[in-house]
Amino acid sequence: GLAKEGHDYPLNNLMLARIYEEKKQYDQSLTYYKKLVSVESLKPEVYYKIGLIYQRQGKLNEAKKSYEISAKHGSSFALLSKIQLDKINSFGQDLTDNNKKSNSLLEYVIGREVRFSYPGDWFIQRKTHGVTLFSPVEPFYLEINVITKNKSQTIEDYIKAQNESYGNLIREGQALIPNMDKSYVKIFDDKGIQKMLFYLFYKDLVIEVLVYPSDSALMKEFDKILGSISVTQ
Repeated sequence: GLAKEGHDYPLNNLMLARIYEEKKQYDQSLTYYKKLVSVESLKPEVYYKIGLIYQRQGKLNEAKKSYEISAKHGSSFALLSKIQLDKINSFGQDLTDNNKKSNSLLEYVIGREVRFSYPGDWFIQRKTHGVTLFSPVEPFYLEINVITKNKSQTIEDYIKAQNESYGNLIREGQALIPNMDKSYVKIFDDKGIQKMLFYLFYKDLVIEVLVYPSDSALMKEFDKILGSISVTQ
């Protein structure tokens, strides 16, 4: 059963808030999260979770206010809150549109040659060299950019020349991605959030794919997206 209710102990309230959230009993979960807003050490998580619940309920203004508070703190929850704020600022009320078909797959083409499929209820935003994709509610960031490398530059030299830092580099090595000549991945830890940066090579094209958090349940969807990337030349 649930922990004893009626005692305003922070850890007890946090446990109850998480249990009710997992059961999708969001009003009860909010009640217990709101009891924790004065606990300084828990503020990043509490305001992030309050924002997430409001967003699930379609209350985007309330969600945004909570995310903004969480984002001011230096923690993994602050990073997740920033993902959600970017999403709300970019897509607004479209995030609450229930008419999009979640079971459909859409195809997107970057430039004229790089194609991939993505879930029909996800949102896509064009960038200079590619796109950013967001899931409707859950915090998940995916960026795909297409670059043309110098023909005289080897794949090994290209990888060595990359100095992007998305936290502390904890692992790197070759990856096995279909349809590509060669693939490489770097894994970073950024305040507890694991980020993966893939380099996919096809002839002179480099497809850079940044995704986080890598422990999300949505990595299953990401694997499908990654496996669908192909180049038409």
